[in-house]
Amino acid sequence: MNNFSFLNFLNVIKYLTVTLVMGSILVIYRTVISNDFFSYLFIINMIIYFVYTIIKFLIKDKKDINNWFKNIIAIMLNVYIFLILIKKYSLSNSVVYSINDTYFMINYVIIVIVTTVLMFSDLLKQKNIKIK
Repeated sequence: MNNFSFLNFLNVIKYLTVTLVMGSILVIYRTVISNDFFSYLFIINMIIYFVYTIIKFLIKDKKDINNWFKNIIAIMLNVYIFLILIKKYSLSNSVVYSINDTYFMINYVIIVIVTTVLMFSDLLKQKNIKIK
C-alpha cells in the first residue's frame, strides 16, 4: 500500500476511459459513421489517439505519468466522447427524436481538435532557450 500514488491512479483511470471509449466505438460503429467527412475524420483520429495512448502506456513515459493536468484533461475528454457516443446511439435507436447531424458534426470537430492538441501538446510546449 505504500506504493499508492495519485498520479499513477490518474494514469490508470485515463487508460481505462480510453479503453471504454474505443470499446464503445467498436460496439456502436455503425451509429457513429454517417456518410460525411467529419465522422470519418473522427474515427481515424480516435484510432490514432488510441494507438498513441497504448504506446505511451507501454513505454511508461514518466513525463506523461507525472503530468496530472494533462491526465485530468484526457479523462474529461474521454468521458465527453463517451457521453456523445451514448447520446448518438440512444437518439439513433429512438423513434421519437430525430438526430441533428449538425450537432454531432460540431462535437466531432471539437473532439478531433482537442485530441490532436492533446497528442501533440508535448511538441507544442515552448522550449527554454538559454541566451548567452
